[in-house]
Amino acid sequence: MCSVRLQRVKSKADIRAFAALPRRLYGSFTDYVAPLDIIQCDMMNASKNPFFLHAEAAYWIAEKNGRKVGRISAQIDKLDAMRGRPNLGHFGNLAAIDDAETVAALFDAAEKWLAERNMTEVTGPFNLSVNGESGLMVSGHKERNMFLTPWDPPYLADLVEAAGYTKARDLHSFEYTDIEAPIEMANRFAAMSAKMKIHTYLVKASEIESKLDTVLKLFNDAWENNWGFVPMTREELAHMAKDLKPLLADECLAIVEVEGEPAAFALALPNLNEMSADLDGRLLPFGWAKLAWKVKRRAYTSGRLLLMGVNRQHRETGLGAGIALLAIEKMREGVAKLGIRTAELGWVLDDNRPMLRMLDLMHARRYKTHRVYQKVLVETRANEGNNSSQPYGAKNK
Repeated sequence: MCSVRLQRVKSKADIRAFAALPRRLYGSFTDYVAPLDIIQCDMMNASKNPFFLHAEAAYWIAEKNGRKVGRISAQIDKLDAMRGRPNLGHFGNLAAIDDAETVAALFDAAEKWLAERNMTEVTGPFNLSVNGESGLMVSGHKERNMFLTPWDPPYLADLVEAAGYTKARDLHSFEYTDIEAPIEMANRFAAMSAKMKIHTYLVKASEIESKLDTVLKLFNDAWENNWGFVPMTREELAHMAKDLKPLLADECLAIVEVEGEPAAFALALPNLNEMSADLDGRLLPFGWAKLAWKVKRRAYTSGRLLLMGVNRQHRETGLGAGIALLAIEKMREGVAKLGIRTAELGWVLDDNRPMLRMLDLMHARRYKTHRVYQKVLVETRANEGNNSSQPYGAKNK
């Protein structure tokens, strides 16, 4: 008999317990930095998070021998249906002790909830969307902990696979340490294209809000043909900008224009985890003041390339590779002024060969991999025509 009891998250107290659980489970790992509870709770708040304008989710906490030992979410995004994936659900927010029974019970609850809503396939983890924190860490556990990059204990991947999940895609992140040195390839391209109408600039923090529509259009256009893509909505981007406003500076957002039209962008942020590592996820009673002081004093040396895109018109051309480099170079120039000396560039899909090649040429070090898993919940019967029972990830390779 299963000794794990599942509790459905419903009340505000449940949400707080759900948010706080990973730090209770992983506090003994020296490489773990607890995300801020307020960010976790806000993500789950349907009245605040615009993700829920087109999605629904459910959450569970697992208890064993009177102790909270794991958590999981299940979510359905209507935008998947609009992209031709009407029976695709997701899991996310997975955290658990090193116990196969616990992880199996968590997945059982999430899968039953999805199946009751006619989902036949599941991918994840996503917190809560592919446009948020994505994948389960399978390598790089000892590397620098980074804001909005998931950290999972080394044993968790084996437990997910034991529950019947297989690899859909790997997402790679790179460490770039030559922040103070101009990117030689970008400068060579700039010299070669001097006669072209290309303009690259940094957006002032006070003007970022006015550029949201530009960023949104570029992001959705750039990523549309990528595996697992769902469009980011205007409400979601505005919500993200509002949440990240304390971290946004004049040097964070770079835009490249070709003949007066926006063609590429890159958005980087300081590493909040570097500043919040000693807060254990909690801002009360004195965490707010401590964190605000660190942000103001720029008490960080690392950052992350959070969003980037090159529009489809140029992406498959030599010009596209060049303006991608120009966007990264202008971003590098900006974050260097903030005192950032190490940047995480990612994530990059495992089949995005042009970007992987470019990062290798930049001498960026591939240092973390996060895996997106997949599972078929309902096998398609053989007599149902030519319908395939392959998981979504397999069909899109």
